[in-house]
Amino acid sequence: MTFQGGPGAEASARRSLELGAAHAVSSKELVVAPQARADLASALLMRNELDGAAEALGPVLALPREWRGAGLTVRVNSVRAELASPAFGGKPLAQDLAERIEDFTAVAAPKVLGPGTSRLALGGHGG
Repeated sequence: MTFQGGPGAEASARRSLELGAAHAVSSKELVVAPQARADLASALLMRNELDGAAEALGPVLALPREWRGAGLTVRVNSVRAELASPAFGGKPLAQDLAERIEDFTAVAAPKVLGPGTSRLALGGHGG
């Protein structure tokens, strides 16, 4: 049995990226494009396309801390959860991507992670 939402999710994410690229750079595009890339990575993982997922997520994982909002962090963590599936077990690229996602979320803006997590969000430094 195949997951029926995968192809639709991938098409939707690709379309969001295309629409964003077709318009002038705006703050809305800067918010939507990373989320669409994370959605695309999830959709590609549903098809066991680990290389494509890593490529789609690369620019997202390079975003500065202040752009790591709640919506994006949730999406990126969904990718990490998918990487834990048996299909990707023992694959070095899956392990590397999961570790990069962990690093990405560990330094997300403190307000994303909730109260009492500012030390974790700042990499263990107080403030």
